[in-house]
Amino acid sequence: AQLLGSVGAEHAAAGVEHRAYGGVDRLRGEFDLVRVALHARPIDRSAICITPNGRYIAFSSYARLHPDDANNASDIYVLDRETGIVSLEPAPSQGELAADVTAPSLSADGRLLVFGFLERSSARHVVALRDRLGGVARVLGRDGITLDGDIRNARLSGNGEVLVFSSSATNVVDGPDANGHAEDVYVAQVASMRFER
Repeated sequence: AQLLGSVGAEHAAAGVEHRAYGGVDRLRGEFDLVRVALHARPIDRSAICITPNGRYIAFSSYARLHPDDANNASDIYVLDRETGIVSLEPAPSQGELAADVTAPSLSADGRLLVFGFLERSSARHVVALRDRLGGVARVLGRDGITLDGDIRNARLSGNGEVLVFSSSATNVVDGPDANGHAEDVYVAQVASMRFER
């Protein structure tokens, strides 16, 4: 991969706190940096994902980096290093957002994105799966079944076909859950949304 590494660090310049994200491109010998002023917002947590070819960088930020960002919460953005465009990647329903989004994960081609957030209606941690090309997002779950626990730590495979996550829910799959609400690891086929423990 061209991208050797990334950094996320807080800086203070002229009394204004900043957050910086960047990466080194070994073929071009350049360092790309996205730096944003936080304007008295909370410091961003280090939540970042870089595609293997280094083109796309998904990250969370409290800064309003897009005109459509109208909240004071942390949002997920994707930087396309080839075009220089930073896109806002909203949760399935911003009305459901009760806590800052976190933990982005991208497919290798940058099309699919997953991230976590706290759903206001259920007060549970859930995971959003977003097709960036189609502009469609949905909450990960089973059709017609309300999960009775949290979903966290979702990660996409490089080809975007498989999603791995942990959950304290006992009804992610059919049948008894031997350890109750202790977290288990699950695999989901993205196309069919078929889950396996």
